[in-house]
Amino acid sequence: MSGSAAGTAGAGWRRWLRIGALALLAAFTVRVGLHFPWARTGEALLNTNRLLLAGALLVNLLSLVAKGWGWHRLLRPNTNAGWMNVQRANLVGSAVGDVSVALVGEAARVRALAREEKIPVGLTAISVAAARLAEAVALGIVIAVAFLAFPLPSFLARAGLVAGALLATGFVVVLAVRRPPVAERLRRHLPSQIVDAVRTVGRRPFGEAVALALVNWGSQWATYALVLAATHVTPSPEAAFAALLAANLGGVLRLTPANVGVFQASLVVGLAPFGVDPSSAILAGLVLQAVQVPPVIGLASLAAGVDGLARLRRPSAGEDEAAAGEPAPAGRPGRRLTEVVET
Repeated sequence: MSGSAAGTAGAGWRRWLRIGALALLAAFTVRVGLHFPWARTGEALLNTNRLLLAGALLVNLLSLVAKGWGWHRLLRPNTNAGWMNVQRANLVGSAVGDVSVALVGEAARVRALAREEKIPVGLTAISVAAARLAEAVALGIVIAVAFLAFPLPSFLARAGLVAGALLATGFVVVLAVRRPPVAERLRRHLPSQIVDAVRTVGRRPFGEAVALALVNWGSQWATYALVLAATHVTPSPEAAFAALLAANLGGVLRLTPANVGVFQASLVVGLAPFGVDPSSAILAGLVLQAVQVPPVIGLASLAAGVDGLARLRRPSAGEDEAAAGEPAPAGRPGRRLTEVVET
């Protein structure tokens, strides 16, 4: 099968998967709309602990800062990117991801930073890939620690074992990819940006990114725990972790803006083993998204402007080509992408 034919087949498969998932989501929404206790939910919203919600809002913003900081540590060895500009690009990318129905937030991060700092798009994209790899490693560590520290439901216990296996496999792959012949063979099976990220990122910056990713995941965990406690759903940290994991698994498919509907359904599944009824889980999901989404969009709008967010969602081809053609900054960090990859 040719490359174009394979791409067409893959696009068709994803389209039908999206249609099927949307149909299931629509059926879930209708069922919830008919049977959801709206009056009791309104009363529960009025009785939420506002102090805990304020704490959840601040902790969630801390997670964004940690995420942007980890990205900055990966960029610093090869660029002059400023800490505040990286934070702004990370914030804008998160907001674009929240208002979009596809995974375009990462591309928005790349474009925002490339325009602000005049860094080649390819180098920025590799840094984003390395940041996501660091977050995956950190998530594996968090799952493994939770597996050892808490009596988790069986599906989370299995997730802990899988996380340990993935960490071990990832460690072997990282060591192997640093050898050029192995890297060239792996390019046939893995995204090239991931391979380049492993080859070009130094051990210390990657370790710092993993440490900050741990702060990111820990802050997200705390955000979920605070919201679940504020809404009187459950004070259990294990339940908060299960909800966090379920929400991130459900977020793989971006079917609606901010994944509304999918997010709530994921919490219903994640909290069910802890005896949380569906209406309470949906209530917690609504409050969680109110804490996580509007503040980020508001701050990003202040940083980039509403028009700027719209342009980053749908950039013109000419803009991307112009950004890709920009030279890297001069000085120690001024190596071009090809020089970084060949080092």
